[in-house]
Amino acid sequence: MHGPLPDALAAEADAAADNPYVTLRETRASAPALLPRLHHVVVRRNGSLAQVLSVHEAGRALVAVNRCVALPDDVLAACANRLFAAFPGTRRLEIASVRDDATPTGPGAARTRRIPRGLENFVLALPASVDAYHATFSARSRQKFRNYERHLARAHPAAAWRLARDHEIDPALVDGIVELNHRRMAAQGGLSAIDAAQAAALLSLVRDGGAVGVFVDGARVLGGTICARVGRGWTLMVLAHDPALDAMSLGTLCLLRTVDAAIGDGATVFNLLWGKYAYKERFGAHAIPLSDRRIYRTRGAWLADWPVKFPVYRRALRDAYWTLRRRLRLGRFLPWRHAAASPPVDA
Repeated sequence: MHGPLPDALAAEADAAADNPYVTLRETRASAPALLPRLHHVVVRRNGSLAQVLSVHEAGRALVAVNRCVALPDDVLAACANRLFAAFPGTRRLEIASVRDDATPTGPGAARTRRIPRGLENFVLALPASVDAYHATFSARSRQKFRNYERHLARAHPAAAWRLARDHEIDPALVDGIVELNHRRMAAQGGLSAIDAAQAAALLSLVRDGGAVGVFVDGARVLGGTICARVGRGWTLMVLAHDPALDAMSLGTLCLLRTVDAAIGDGATVFNLLWGKYAYKERFGAHAIPLSDRRIYRTRGAWLADWPVKFPVYRRALRDAYWTLRRRLRLGRFLPWRHAAASPPVDA
């Protein structure tokens, strides 16, 4: 299938997903000019839609725009074979950030290379009610949440929580949260990755299906979240608050209110995406490792594709080198370093 997806199939794909990166939702917002160039493979299991894999040509490769795909390697290899039949000149299929919780099986795995990225999607499984979710926290944590709210009420008596969905979302709210993200990164000595183009894509994404939650004091945005809503899941795109309010943990309050809103919306999954931060595990999320896939037409193409494999080998050699140096420094390969410290043994 070539070109834009039919509306019915796009709606079915969104309903089956829980993440905007799995479907074309994120691509429609960030790279709409790419849509007419896409080719699609529809994967169904037992009559239900499992995935629409969308690719475009890039030289002698086919590159998928989907990420966080949850298909095992043998199914991806079957998709690759169908695409290779339609594009005789291509040598490989590239898919970024595939979930690693699916076991590779079948003969297609022999032509598949996994490239670790050191990334993971932190996923929070949501219960049926807000009370049930709050019960997963300790009594001490729940007391902390109440303390944070009291601190906020004392410092900003007029502060209020607002939640807007889809076309109700005011662009000023998105701009306000992005501005807080820039200020927070600057306060930590870093730079925000969200430029003007990405901010516009965020607005397009959430107005197509998303939610923005903010604490406001009059016209001032104190902190908030920007989330995409796809199928049965919410996905956190941005979480930011005023650095001057760090002491009252406003970011924690924003995320808690947002997760509560997701549960109230009937969501069963809340994606916190990549980046290892302690707050994600405190909120109950678990990490699903992600890695890239390169699926080759033939074993010969797999062997000949040195430009793709060399960075992987170089990274593996570098990691092995530093591991060896660390062990030598700790004396793990030098047992005589510890011999003098051993107590004497009576004969």
